[in-house]
Amino acid sequence: MPKIIGIILQKMGLKPGNKTKHNPQLNREFLEAMTWEVACAFTADTIPEDGSVRAGRISCNHSIMLQFGIGKDEIDLIKDHGKKEGPRWRLPVGKLKKLRDSKDAKTAQAAKRLYQLVTDNPSNFIQDEKQIVESLRVRLSVSPVSVHYHRKSGNVTVSWRWTTAGEKEAMKLAIIAPPNDVRKRAILKKWLRDNTEDAERVFKELESQWLNVQRWWVDE
Repeated sequence: MPKIIGIILQKMGLKPGNKTKHNPQLNREFLEAMTWEVACAFTADTIPEDGSVRAGRISCNHSIMLQFGIGKDEIDLIKDHGKKEGPRWRLPVGKLKKLRDSKDAKTAQAAKRLYQLVTDNPSNFIQDEKQIVESLRVRLSVSPVSVHYHRKSGNVTVSWRWTTAGEKEAMKLAIIAPPNDVRKRAILKKWLRDNTEDAERVFKELESQWLNVQRWWVDE
């Protein structure tokens, strides 16, 4: 974990350990008191660590373990309808939702139970990151992406993702908190330079709100 984000997370109350298993939350008081500069630094280090970027979209993934309610029927559903990837099976949540309407009653019931477990157990870290990024005036959407069964451990995990809500929101985030990663930063730099008019319009909009932003893609 990058040094800056590691220090920030420790101060925010995140204890070392298996985040997938424990699904921790950040300290509420620190989260509410976070400054613009700290939120920018946090986001700039979060994207290289757990995120992905492309022209028009920035997203970040975290997984959590489903601790209770998983039985043989749910595991069989993941294995029968998911894709095997080495020692695990992956079932997209979109496909899981469709399986709730299966003509096979056993499949439909297992899919309904599993989908309910997924939606009842969101990733706390994703929710906290959403709050931090949205404090930078960037709108995000959050959703579960896929369910995984891990053969060796017998665990079932869910991958959750936050995603910028459209190209304009991605451009705002790219301007406000460019990632501290050479490759990902270069992708966003090229996108902003290829869309000069849009980037300048979004920059001026942010600047008019008295936000501390820089034309980093021009100056670098």
